[in-house]
Formats: sequence, structure tokens, C-alpha cells
Amino acid sequence: MNSIKNDLKKTFVIGDVHGCYDELQDLLSAAGASLSRHRIILVGDMINKGPKSFQVLKWVRDNGVETVIGNHELRFLKGLRQDQSLSPSLKELKSHLGHQLDLWMGWLDSIPSFIKDKAFWVVHAGFQPGVPPESTPRSVLATIRTWEGASKPMYRPGAPAWHDFYKGKNPVFYGHWALQGVHVNNNTYCLDSGCVYGKSLTGIWAENKNIISAPARKTYCPLL
Repeated sequence: MNSIKNDLKKTFVIGDVHGCYDELQDLLSAAGASLSRHRIILVGDMINKGPKSFQVLKWVRDNGVETVIGNHELRFLKGLRQDQSLSPSLKELKSHLGHQLDLWMGWLDSIPSFIKDKAFWVVHAGFQPGVPPESTPRSVLATIRTWEGASKPMYRPGAPAWHDFYKGKNPVFYGHWALQGVHVNNNTYCLDSGCVYGKSLTGIWAENKNIISAPARKTYCPLL
């Protein structure tokens, strides 16, 4: 770590946190990533399943940390707007947001579906082959795993992964796929290493592709 030049440690991208606030701080410490010196980006799914969703959201918002929106943030918003039942973790989060719930919902809704940097992309789940992300529904950007055509389900075990079709020159950093785990293919990097399921939280230095993980402190949710 100490031998890595500072100019190769500018942007640290972090996989699915899922309310694992303590492990998030552990990972930042292990990576030597600093809010004051580095650009920190999350790949979404900040909330749900883990123990400290509110602390994660507050840390992100209070510190101006960049993130893309994940399917769990979208699920939370949909549940609130359509008065659907929420998971116990999301009910607890709603309670923490209290009388500022509408303000938090507005902030969550403002989170982009992808980040396009001159040197890399960040998205929660992936890109639909052959379609610019600007023209892709955010629900697709937040849920796609496999690709067999627009009319087919976007996750079927054994089907080709979306990243099998990626031909872009810029690396893509994404999460959403804990069963796949940390995975590198066609200049794409999956960073979901299943922290909330008792595995680890993973990040990557975008400039030199140095991958760093911090172990989960416990299993918060069974991996189905």
C-alpha cells in the first residue's frame, strides 16, 4: 500500500454496503481512503438487510459522498410511495428518517443511475448491451445481471452475464451480484462481495485497479 504513488490513489469505489456502516469504516481505514483527500464513490444498495442503514445514508449525505442508486433504494422509495409493506430493516430506516422523510425521499430520488467519468463508469447492476445508459430505464441499470434479449428476464442462472457483451474502453465498476462475488471480466469489476451475508466489503482504487476488502464483523442476513 505505501509503495503506491498518491497520483494512483484518487478515487475509491466501494461495493454494496447494505447498512454495514462499521465495515464501511473498516474498509476505508484498510484502504487508507480519506474523505478529505480522495473521491469516494458507492455503487448503490447503501441500505436494507444490515444493521445501520440510517447511519450509512447520513454519512453519505453529510459528507457529500457520491453514489449511484441501487435496487434497494428504489424498492424503499416505491414502498413508501405506494404504501407497500417494508422489510423490518426498511421499517426501522423509515422510523429513523422521521419527520424529514419527504426530504430524504427527495434526496434519494436525486441520486443518479450511473456516473460517467472520463476514465471509468459506475453503475449499480450493469448496462444493457447495445443501449446507451442515458436511454436505459434506471430500473434496468439497477437490476440487470444476465442478458438474453430485451423481452427476457434479466436474471436467469446459467444465462450469459451482461458483462460478457461489454466492449467499452472505460472500466465499469458495479455491484448487485453477491452470488457472483468479486469478479473481473471484459474491463468490468463486480465489487459486491456479500458483506451483509457475513463475507466482506470490497472497494477498488479506480486508477490502478487495486482491490481491497474488509471482513464482515458478523452475518447480518442469510444468503438466499
